[in-house]
Order: sequence, then structure tokens, then C-alpha cells
Amino acid sequence: MDPESIKEIKSCLDNLKRQMKAKALATVEKLVQTTDSPFSSNIIIKKLPWKFKMPVIESFSGTTDPLDHLENHKTLMQLQSVPNKIICRAFPITLKGNG
Repeated sequence: MDPESIKEIKSCLDNLKRQMKAKALATVEKLVQTTDSPFSSNIIIKKLPWKFKMPVIESFSGTTDPLDHLENHKTLMQLQSVPNKIICRAFPITLKGNG
């Protein structure tokens, strides 16, 4: 196979990869929109760490300092080396009521 043909095939494959990546991203974005999630797709698709366990924390009901609650949540999650995207996604679980 001549170098020009190889270059053309490589270009075609690169284009196909870009198209597939764009389609996958569009699919994830659509999923985010249809599930009414407040999170972006890059937060939604982040996988939980292998041995992740949600820490026990008193639910926030609005009667205590919200910054203390947030700091407690972050600290407990960071002790498990949880990525920020998971810390963000797990936070609503700590809210009492509608959150």
C-alpha cells in the first residue's frame, strides 16, 4: 500500500472517531436532559470509586450552618479520596426534604 493511501485511510479513521465521540457526547447530553439532572454529563458519567461507601452525615434541613454541612460532606468524602465530580453528585443525598 502506498503512503498516500495509508494517509487517506488514517484520515478517514480519525474522522470516524470524531463522529463517534460527538455522537456519544450527544447521547449523554440527551440522557442528562431527559432525566432532569442538575449535573453536566461529565459529572453524571464519572464512575464511583471501586470501594466507595457513602459516609454517614446528618441531613441538612436548613436549621444549621450550610457551610459547616458542606465542609463536613467534603471532608468525609475526601478521606476516601473521592473525586470532586462524585463529591458533587453525592451532595444532594445529604439534604433533607426536596433539597
